[in-house]
Amino acid sequence: MGLRVKPGTDKAEKGFERAKVAIDCTSFLIDKLELHVEEKDRNALRRILSDLQINYARQRASKSDNKRLPPRKSRSFQRLP
Repeated sequence: MGLRVKPGTDKAEKGFERAKVAIDCTSFLIDKLELHVEEKDRNALRRILSDLQINYARQRASKSDNKRLPPRKSRSFQRLP
């Protein structure tokens, strides 16, 4: 999930851009393979892709939790006639 150990340290870095590209490429390949694989394999590939996308979103959200901005005040909108 875009995690890799930084050389010279024991710390894992999150490479969100690389992870996004990898997920997009995986999605593209699955789309191209759909006509050539059986339904059970197609479903398995889609589940794997969904897991990757969900894990990416969770990791991305956990990063933004550290830099969370204060909630915005809700705006009231007037309904147009």
